Amino acid sequence: MSLQLPPDFDDRVKAYMATGRYASEEELFDDALCALDAITARQDELRREIRDRVSQSGKGDSAPLDRGAFQAEARRRISEQS
Repeated sequence: MSLQLPPDFDDRVKAYMATGRYASEEELFDDALCALDAITARQDELRREIRDRVSQSGKGDSAPLDRGAFQAEARRRISEQS
């Protein structure tokens, strides 16, 4: 696959490569895609948790959702995975 990256993306790739952390651009993109996979999996998990909580709320089995606390917890969990 051949990609044409916008100039700002190209600059970011070059900056990451300059750190010496990656042996090749392919390794960099592999790492980026693995991170994206982890984020997507966590988002799916959070969506399932939300569906479960909404379902429970209809049964009277839960307290009202504290949106701020939920968002803070979601951010905390996502940052732990990074």
